[in-house]
Amino acid sequence: MREKISIVVPIFNKGPYLFECLQSLQNQTYAPIEILLVDDGSTDESAEICKSFCEKDSRFRYLYQENQGQVAARKAGAEASCSSWVIFVDADDMADSEMCSHLMAEQEKTHAALVVGVVQRW
Repeated sequence: MREKISIVVPIFNKGPYLFECLQSLQNQTYAPIEILLVDDGSTDESAEICKSFCEKDSRFRYLYQENQGQVAARKAGAEASCSSWVIFVDADDMADSEMCSHLMAEQEKTHAALVVGVVQRW
């Protein structure tokens, strides 16, 4: 049985980038995932974008908190997680569709307690 992964996305006023980020997470080939969208008090259209993904895809969960900073948003997402594995993705990043599959394949091969991916800029 494949282990579930929680992807935590801390968000603060990232509206211009957020749709592409969430779309890239929605397109993950690894199936057992949940995507926790932690809105850290955004004042732009970020909340509406998050809520539109939550309405269409049950893997997305929206959490709101007053602005406390990225570390607090990451912590809130990790605490809300329902998984043994947590991945952090920034709201202005795009994830390769195989990101979760590659990370879990490496974990299964090595039995590592921590697996780290590479960031690639285009």
